Amino acid sequence: MRWPIKATVLKLVKIALLAIITLPWPLYAETLAEIRIGGVDSLGDLPTLVADQHALFSAENLSASVDYSLSGEQNLDLLRNRQTDFALMSLTPVVLDMLTDTTPGGADDPVILASLVHSTRFNQVVALADRRLREPHHLAGKRVGLMRGTNAEFTWWLFAAYHKLDTASIAIIDYRIDAITDALINGDIDAAVIWEPWSAYIEQQAGQDIHRFPGSNIYAAKWILVTRREMIEQNPAVITAVLRAYQNAINIIDAEPAQALRLYFDHSQLAGASLPVSAETLAYDLSLDWSLIATFRQQLDWAKRAGYVQVAEAPPILSMIAPQFLRALSPSAIGLPHINESALP
Repeated sequence: MRWPIKATVLKLVKIALLAIITLPWPLYAETLAEIRIGGVDSLGDLPTLVADQHALFSAENLSASVDYSLSGEQNLDLLRNRQTDFALMSLTPVVLDMLTDTTPGGADDPVILASLVHSTRFNQVVALADRRLREPHHLAGKRVGLMRGTNAEFTWWLFAAYHKLDTASIAIIDYRIDAITDALINGDIDAAVIWEPWSAYIEQQAGQDIHRFPGSNIYAAKWILVTRREMIEQNPAVITAVLRAYQNAINIIDAEPAQALRLYFDHSQLAGASLPVSAETLAYDLSLDWSLIATFRQQLDWAKRAGYVQVAEAPPILSMIAPQFLRALSPSAIGLPHINESALP
């Protein structure tokens, strides 16, 4: 009577083994998911550098190719053209993209996964110390260089409004961020709106200190991690792994902020430069909260006033945020209003 039972068990074992053998390989064998990440040479993007240098992506079973561009504006172009899978940037490029996207809802549309930093120390309005420009009103009749389409443009708008500057008397000149150093040193511009490491580059190449205008900290920067809509639909496990790597990077920064800051300046080939910010000012945090929405709306108002609008009506801000991945990883990191996440991209 036992033989039929044994035969049945053996048959079931064979069926199970056959099922395992015929399963797609990634479902039962550990393989590396290949992804491309677009970082930026900015102090705001320190978590990307830390995750890259500490092999935190590979620890999450990701084979990550990390490239660093000059700006988030460039990264957004790479993302839309499918030349990268994840991109780091300030809110400004996303806001401008939303106001100029005449066909929203596409597979290549940017979607925000998390905010990485909230700081008032990354963007600065500066001049060389020997130019004797000390107060914001000294900029009347002068030339200010900045990179349009980035948060430098928004920073200037806030700075000028806060100090009630006569902007009609000030010439704004569009420069790539890597060209501003020479322009300032050569006298082609009198002041500039920049971010780190560029202020350190200017001091290093000019051989003198730069003056940071009071009120430069009027702008509270948000640095965000963005992907394409199709990545959310097709690779949810990869997104969770990427977020976990960033959380681990921020944990390292929190534990050893001075070392993380030094890593950044070594990467920027400024190992001998003095650090323009202290480790205590590094405020990195993986989150999605109301401050992101408030900053988004503020930049949206600026962009409309600046004439960037090309659409009849912009989509709701929350439609451009995918909180479900971060919520699953760290529920306390979410401070957004309740929304139907099943309806999100």
